[in-house]
Amino acid sequence: MPNRTELTLHNASSFSLHFVYGMKNGVLHWPFECETIERGSTNQIIEMNLLGRRYAEATYRLNDTNTTIKFILQNGVIKMQKQEGPKQVEMNAFSFTTSTITIVDVPRNYSRWMESKQDKTLCQLCIPGTHNSGASWAYHSHILGRYFLCQENSITDQLYDGIRFFDFRVSDNGSQLCVSHRFVVTDFQPLLIEIQTFLQHHTTEVVIIHIKKDWNRAFSMHEQLEHELTKVLGHYIIRDSDDWSSKTIGDLCSMEKRALVVTDLLKGYVDMHTTMTGSWPSCHSSKPQELFENFDNKWFKECRPRVTCDRAGLSITDCIITPDGSSIARELVKMDLGLREGGKACNNKLKECLEGSWKTCFMNIVAMDFPDREVVEALINHNN
Repeated sequence: MPNRTELTLHNASSFSLHFVYGMKNGVLHWPFECETIERGSTNQIIEMNLLGRRYAEATYRLNDTNTTIKFILQNGVIKMQKQEGPKQVEMNAFSFTTSTITIVDVPRNYSRWMESKQDKTLCQLCIPGTHNSGASWAYHSHILGRYFLCQENSITDQLYDGIRFFDFRVSDNGSQLCVSHRFVVTDFQPLLIEIQTFLQHHTTEVVIIHIKKDWNRAFSMHEQLEHELTKVLGHYIIRDSDDWSSKTIGDLCSMEKRALVVTDLLKGYVDMHTTMTGSWPSCHSSKPQELFENFDNKWFKECRPRVTCDRAGLSITDCIITPDGSSIARELVKMDLGLREGGKACNNKLKECLEGSWKTCFMNIVAMDFPDREVVEALINHNN
């Protein structure tokens, strides 16, 4: 059962909202127990429709009425809007600030962290990313998932956590284009729709979408991939001809070009081979300690002169263990460990390095398995 967590909102007008919700792996879950208490009246049940995550934005409809109340949490202030039918009014009398509310276990939200980085280019930023972004427990519950699923959260939750680089492995699944990692995980188009929906509501954010063939599966659906990208992301797509590397985040946002698609599967998009420099496979290892020794001895020593803030391309530090089949059989199964445990070990080591030997080292994209909020926050703060 998820842990029960309480959130209470109240103000001087004796109006309060109190609800209890479930948290599991950092994600809000049903059912919610919600009630309002207004000037001593009887409790009135509220139906919750969560539009954003962790109360970044949430809408509540009073049962058996035509009234909805929207709460928007931004910069530590919760604002209320009331709507009856088509009419919407700002309820200034019921605005809540951090001094008049009690919030328990509501994590910091990084859905708009690029808002303060509008003068930087993508090549100048430290960008948190996920490896095999769609191979997530949010979409699959295979018995062998611990050995091929690399993420905990959905694409939407990753975006709200601050992830801005996504690595998708695509392959054929009958007549469907799917995301896979050895095994089929889910269809690709719904994941693109999650990104589209986020971009529609977060106009200061730019994402990088890296698409490649799943290495040990067939892929022949080039036309369908082109169709789905164009249909879902449309004008957001940054193409090779858009001179994206010299434009700031602010420039790209003003042009509504906010989804850089990097792939070698289609023409006209940004080519991964000429655009990206990566730490893999030169730093490949199935052991976290050895991986970070490789970073220090190979990746940063060999590439640091080239990986500077004014370079035109992107660089990726793959902060992941990459065990081969024999490593999984010999080490992970024997020790009753999965990719989640390996990812957590890498992320803990990454946080340690960011606070120590890498504190002044420029890093561009950092791809991770199972990143927690603390390591994502550390990477975002590395820009400072």
